[in-house]
Amino acid sequence: MDSTKPSKFRSGFWCFSKGRAVEDHEAHAANCTALCCAKSGECACITQLVAEHDEAERLRDMGIHEGVTVTVLRDGDPLIVRVGECRLGIGRAAAMKIMCELL
Repeated sequence: MDSTKPSKFRSGFWCFSKGRAVEDHEAHAANCTALCCAKSGECACITQLVAEHDEAERLRDMGIHEGVTVTVLRDGDPLIVRVGECRLGIGRAAAMKIMCELL
């Protein structure tokens, strides 16, 4: 971790809609199974979508649903994943609502 950055930016989470840093999520990251914590190059099997109904349906329409395997091409915001032959950008807030099992 770069000690020159202010501590509120340590987690890398940024809320663009409100234009401010979101609270550090160290407790979340300790045992995280959300797609937001997957690193570049890792593969993950989606186990559950914990988003509200409309957002979950939008993710399913894009091919992100229970049982599908995704490959993380780039971590960060947006998270870039490969689903089949498609590449998708998923915002950090949405990626936090996609539970997965790393393979």
